Amino acid sequence: MSAFRVLVAGVCLFLGLLPLGLQAAESDAVSSFVLAAKDRRLGDYQGAERVLRAALASQANSGGNRVALMVGLADLLREEARMNEASALLYEAGKMDDLSAAGRINVLLERAQMDLDLRLWAESRRVWNEIGEIGGSEGSPLEAAVDGGLGESWMAEGNLARAEPLLRRSLQLYRSDPGSSPLHIATALASMARLYLREDKLALADEAVTEAIAKDEAGLNAGHPQVAVLRELRSVILSRHGDTQEARDELERARVIMANHFGPESVAVAVVHARLGDVEIRAQSFREK
Repeated sequence: MSAFRVLVAGVCLFLGLLPLGLQAAESDAVSSFVLAAKDRRLGDYQGAERVLRAALASQANSGGNRVALMVGLADLLREEARMNEASALLYEAGKMDDLSAAGRINVLLERAQMDLDLRLWAESRRVWNEIGEIGGSEGSPLEAAVDGGLGESWMAEGNLARAEPLLRRSLQLYRSDPGSSPLHIATALASMARLYLREDKLALADEAVTEAIAKDEAGLNAGHPQVAVLRELRSVILSRHGDTQEARDELERARVIMANHFGPESVAVAVVHARLGDVEIRAQSFREK
């Protein structure tokens, strides 16, 4: 699991919605998505993967449902940093016959986020813009997702002036849409927190990430890996502000969560330990001033 990974803020299953193109009348596929969503909210990624792979193995799921299942599994694999497997699934999904506009958007949403994770900034923006051209009325959650994705890519590339208005608008659109999941808002808040951190606006960064943590704890659970990722982010903010002990406390909470889900020797736990090392180095520099 890579540093500060966040759930894709698009129109996707694991934020509590049926994916684009999935027909609610087809109960087998819907049941699979509901079960996988429940497992993933609980942090049981292996359980979610088993459910999705079993659904894909069923001959009953074809066409648009199969595309949606493949994208759902790709999103799960991407969050676990299993990029080669996720990319292969997306390639296969994008080549399926009679791919609907909704199905294409589903594939592209995941592709854009994967390109962002892989630091392919320009390619990610190209795909986000393509999504915007295909669908999504003004002020829709899909438009909010596009703005957020574009803003994330500009921020990652270091262009904060272009990133800030896009990220602000994405958060505003999510907040103003009564149909938005709290997890959509949490994702947008986390993006704003990272932006404020880059701008050295530490009080604003802490306010944004604290609200994001509260929303993810309510929508997922306090022991979910996504909450741990946000606690890692908050530890950086606190450490930069000189609040060393609070930063250590946040990292201990994150370590326990990651160890429970991925094991004490996992890469996710190693990342937490590395962040603790950064906190101690920063604390030493404060003492030497």
